[in-house]
Amino acid sequence: MKKLIFTFPLFIFCSAFTFAQGNIEIGTNTQMVLNGDVHLVCKEMNVVNNGTLVPGSASDVAIISAAFPSNVSISGASPINFHKLEIQTTQPVVLDRDILVNNTLTFSSGQLDLNGNLLNFGINGSIVSEAMGQSIIGATGGTANASGDLDAPSEVNPGNLGMTISSDANLGTTTIARGHLTPTGPNSGYGIDRYYDISATNNTGLNATIRFAYLDSELNGLNESELELYRSTDGGTTWSREGFDSRNTTENWVEKSGVDGFSIWTLGSPSQAPLPIELSFFKAECKDNATLLSWATASETNNEKFELEASRDGKDWIVVATLQGFGTSTETNFYNYRLEESSTYQVYRLKQIDFDGKHSFSEVAFADCADLTSEVIRIFPNPTIDEFTVEINASKDEVLDLKLVNGLGQIIEKRTIRVSADQITESFSLKHLPTGFYELFIAGKRGTKTYKILKDTE
Repeated sequence: MKKLIFTFPLFIFCSAFTFAQGNIEIGTNTQMVLNGDVHLVCKEMNVVNNGTLVPGSASDVAIISAAFPSNVSISGASPINFHKLEIQTTQPVVLDRDILVNNTLTFSSGQLDLNGNLLNFGINGSIVSEAMGQSIIGATGGTANASGDLDAPSEVNPGNLGMTISSDANLGTTTIARGHLTPTGPNSGYGIDRYYDISATNNTGLNATIRFAYLDSELNGLNESELELYRSTDGGTTWSREGFDSRNTTENWVEKSGVDGFSIWTLGSPSQAPLPIELSFFKAECKDNATLLSWATASETNNEKFELEASRDGKDWIVVATLQGFGTSTETNFYNYRLEESSTYQVYRLKQIDFDGKHSFSEVAFADCADLTSEVIRIFPNPTIDEFTVEINASKDEVLDLKLVNGLGQIIEKRTIRVSADQITESFSLKHLPTGFYELFIAGKRGTKTYKILKDTE
């Protein structure tokens, strides 16, 4: 194994001076060891780890990007451990794999996009200087996690993730997972673009107080002065309105006391109108070099129209089509729309508008119709009860990443496989998971395909 050792005091400046971004890459079977006070500055460069990065007790890595309009990324075949990581960019730094930050993640400018991956702070890491425009984002899933042993905590905010907990009880080992997918379901509508999934060894009789922090950029169009806490105990499928005891729209937090158990929490608005439709399904799929969007309603009440919205990142949306509703109906009605710009967008949602102008949004649907390969990919059985199989009839050699996520974007299982000019099958077990929808992402160098899997009860 090759070993590169850098010993303090040392300042390493790596920059790409061409019109294309470069990589700072740790090769396979190579160790990069940062001993002590080593500062590694990556300017206009992607960080690729196919070996091992060993951070020192005082080392830090700064990712700086200003000259190039495109994103920089952290990727590679191996997990990456940072002691300190600084983000100073004009475009988001995109995670293409899980990372661990042992000490601090500092935002000088720019954002870090989870991109469906895990940012783990462990028990000692934390966020520094997070604010609107310089923060963690993750419209396509992924979580930032922090944990610790909380014995009668008093205003403890693990990892500085923004969930502050107080309780007279010994909670034991407690993990906070923060995500930025928009939860659907609070008050039969949707929540802000942030949620917390809290798990504790002791999760009963807590009489805890929680303070939920957020950024203005995460409000998702909701009235900030009406925000209340909503809780889900079934993975985000259904939500109960928990209310609030105090809130501060200047400092951006909502607080609630008397919490007896932890699970998934978000913020919603109680005045948000419930969907005046009963939506049976909404899906997006790739077909004949286009994106086919379809949905059905089991009933409609004063439904004037649907605006079909599309996005590249789940944050900035545009209207790509408007379809008239059926007004008031108790019959099943089907809708579909063919979007020819199949490789332009990856995320879709419905904006339902009734005759008095009130509106609500559906859950999002994902479909990336970029040309992954000419392979024939089959998922069966779907729906399923216990497991499903992926069958790939490959046309050439290729490495594919398979990622199974739940409705909140949390990763259930990840695999990397090599396919060749032959048929290959991979099976996934859902036996111990709750019923509901899951998504399988199949990604290669030429794009990503997304498949929605339904686990049913029978």
